[in-house]
Amino acid sequence: MFEGHDIVCIALPNWEGDYTKSTVKIMSALAEKNRILYVDYPFTVKDVVMKCAGRGEAPVKRMLGIDSRLRTLQTQSRHEVSVLTPPPVLSINWVENGAIYDRLLRVNAAIVKRAVRAAMRTLEMKNPIVINAFNPFMGLPLAGALNEKLLVYYCYDEITAAQWAGKHGGEIERRFIARTDAVITTSAPLQQAKSEVHNACLLVKNGVDFDLFNAAAERQNPKSDTEVKTVGYIGSIDSRLDYQLLARAAEMAPDIHFAYVGRVVSEEAKQRLGGCDNVTFHGPKPADKLPEFLSGFDLGVIPFERSDFNRNVYPLKINEYLAAGKPVVMTDFADLPDFADVVRVEKTDDEFIAGIRAELDADTPSKQKARIEMAMKNSWENRAVQFGDHLDNLLASREEDEHA
Repeated sequence: MFEGHDIVCIALPNWEGDYTKSTVKIMSALAEKNRILYVDYPFTVKDVVMKCAGRGEAPVKRMLGIDSRLRTLQTQSRHEVSVLTPPPVLSINWVENGAIYDRLLRVNAAIVKRAVRAAMRTLEMKNPIVINAFNPFMGLPLAGALNEKLLVYYCYDEITAAQWAGKHGGEIERRFIARTDAVITTSAPLQQAKSEVHNACLLVKNGVDFDLFNAAAERQNPKSDTEVKTVGYIGSIDSRLDYQLLARAAEMAPDIHFAYVGRVVSEEAKQRLGGCDNVTFHGPKPADKLPEFLSGFDLGVIPFERSDFNRNVYPLKINEYLAAGKPVVMTDFADLPDFADVVRVEKTDDEFIAGIRAELDADTPSKQKARIEMAMKNSWENRAVQFGDHLDNLLASREEDEHA
């Protein structure tokens, strides 16, 4: 069993927020038997200016040290984690020249390194395991700088297909991976892709807060044949979605209500769907409120575009829908063979819309039970055990090498 270790997680996502983050879920579960220092995304000087102008959400007082940068927070299971807000760094994504970018990146890393080392001294962490969660921009310049006994890259998306990573993401990641002891990915396609640049590329798929989302199955009330059915989507309404498909679905199925629960960050979503009478945007909701909405769904959809970015995605929402016992219809954006028996995958717009109607008409208690049983196997607790087992094996392998 993986226990008794100090872990420093250099993260891309912040610990807090209004959407589920695999990094936070894994670290929360590992916190039961290990000490966690979670380093939030380093906001920039630009973020400070935006916040002061009333147009941003950066935690400026913590960033500037007015409030303590290091906090002790509790996980959902009442275990403690230490969360660090780094000082502001330079905004450098606009820099195109690779050499200049590298210099500025080292400046940013030095700022973050000082803060992390100070937090480690406070917590008396000396030889931690460092988990870099999809932040190779900090990972590369910090590699070896925290006296780590193990350096692991947790990769949950394809960085070369991510717009925010700019021109430098792929190259920075490639160089960083070469410095790591292993890469842990969240999908088989990602594992295959990263295996080309590292011989220790492992797999821990995304999971689900099973008890939370299974509560939606317990509180649902079956609808009669004459009641309007609700097809729902939980998650960010962003560039991953196929809005042509969704607009057509709303048009072709006026008798179905389409509900979207999540942040609307795509202008196309508003343009394509904003005027549809049978579409409702509920906005982002805290995780503990999601079962309330999910219980009202008759079916969940994952309408992602077919793209280089999406083909590597293992969507969190697939297990959330299943834990609630809901039928699921998705596009064929990725190969997810684990769910072949419990999820309907459609290749064309017409088939997707027809598939929604077919699943709504053919749902049964036995199918609901099978979905729930599938999701139960994929709990975050089980995923954290797999993650810890990988770390244990890597530590054992390193010790063998040192004594060889």
